[in-house]
Amino acid sequence: MSAALALAIGMTRSWVTLYTSGLPRELRDARRAEIDSDLWEHQRTAEFLDQPPGGTALQLLARLLLGISSDLTWRLEAGHIARSERSISMNESGTMRSLVVVGVVVALFLIVTGIGAIADALVQGDLASGQAGSALSRCSPEPPWGPDY
Repeated sequence: MSAALALAIGMTRSWVTLYTSGLPRELRDARRAEIDSDLWEHQRTAEFLDQPPGGTALQLLARLLLGISSDLTWRLEAGHIARSERSISMNESGTMRSLVVVGVVVALFLIVTGIGAIADALVQGDLASGQAGSALSRCSPEPPWGPDY
């Protein structure tokens, strides 16, 4: 596994750990297992299709970024269900909102620094092998004006 792919997986798992914290154990563990399974399947599919690890890392980061709003929605709904099953104090709702806001800020910071680290790893790895930009070009479609422009 490449460093970029390991970083993307670690960032995803860290985000899941953050937004599932505070939930009942069964719900929290089920969500974490679901995401771990999804990460495993994504890696196996990429290996089967012989995709470069850097491209797979970028795909995972894109999924992480695009999924943050869905994750937060899931968390709020799961928290609501969990709260309805037990009594809560008035401060817990405010605490949960604060936790979500802090989580989003931390996650965005980690994502931005992770994207920079992965991009740096891709560029450094490609420059060292003499194939600058080849990993990124395999991940993006042909420009609309054609390759000879």
